[in-house]
Amino acid sequence: MRQELYDTRFPKPANAIDLFEDEWTGAIPAFISKRAKFYDDPKIALWEDAVGGFSGKRILELGPLEASHTYALECRGAANILAIEANTHAFLRCLVVKELLHLKARFLLGDFCKYLQSSTSSFDLILASGVIYHMMDPLSLIENMTRNTSVIAAWTHYYDPEILIGHKLLGTKYTHLPIMKAFHGVNIDLYEQRYLDAFTNSAFTGGTEATSMWISKNGITTAFDRLGYDILVVLEEPAHPNGPAFAFVAKRRATAVSRVFRTFGLG
Repeated sequence: MRQELYDTRFPKPANAIDLFEDEWTGAIPAFISKRAKFYDDPKIALWEDAVGGFSGKRILELGPLEASHTYALECRGAANILAIEANTHAFLRCLVVKELLHLKARFLLGDFCKYLQSSTSSFDLILASGVIYHMMDPLSLIENMTRNTSVIAAWTHYYDPEILIGHKLLGTKYTHLPIMKAFHGVNIDLYEQRYLDAFTNSAFTGGTEATSMWISKNGITTAFDRLGYDILVVLEEPAHPNGPAFAFVAKRRATAVSRVFRTFGLG
């Protein structure tokens, strides 16, 4: 008998945690304590205040990783959550958490970029925490998010040459040579980031390719501005150990809504 296919211990919820014993990144309330405090992430409260609460809202979450933010959104009254995860092991960990914490959220395995490109759904909010900087085409992700909602809550790393060029630990991950991309009438610089050895690690939780493209903070805010969105920064982390980062909420301007209505002959 292939023993690895069976668990002959007494059945209990915590047994499922051992399926990914060395891969968990976050502490799970009542089950795992010695991990990152993702379930107590202060950004959730900052986003909640900035968007006027999560209660009753239909939310699309991109890259839930281990469902920690999903759990927080449900605890704060979200009516419906669809979470899309491409990493197969992270997706399965989300399902374990769903069972352990009795979540109502729905989880889908696959590429959320493809979902956003073809979706005809409209969400009250998209949560994009820790995903923009993992994209090969982050500007397309930003644009496709704006097609599906008028409110986006996000946290992302960004490229800052003053911090990253010559950085003792991070400097070698970047080409530091900008790749200019035209975007709705402006040029925005992208910078290649390499995952290096981390990409071959079984516990890797980055993007789907060996590299990704980072944008400057100004490039991110410019992209949203060109799409008719205002940015409210809720957290600044220029000294984050994995690179400068910030959290923000992007809201569609009223004038942008009017243009959409005119385009489709609705006003």
